[in-house]
Amino acid sequence: MMQCANGEVVTSSEEIKSELRDTLENFFSISHQPTLVSESIHYRES
Repeated sequence: MMQCANGEVVTSSEEIKSELRDTLENFFSISHQPTLVSESIHYRES
């Protein structure tokens, strides 16, 4: 990650891709646990 002069953080497309892949892997590993999924669905309905 590179820091700009104005303080904004600039990420390369490669870093963004790996971040997205990590996020997706985390999401899918969670969604493969039926208890968590059913709990989140139940929570949304109430």
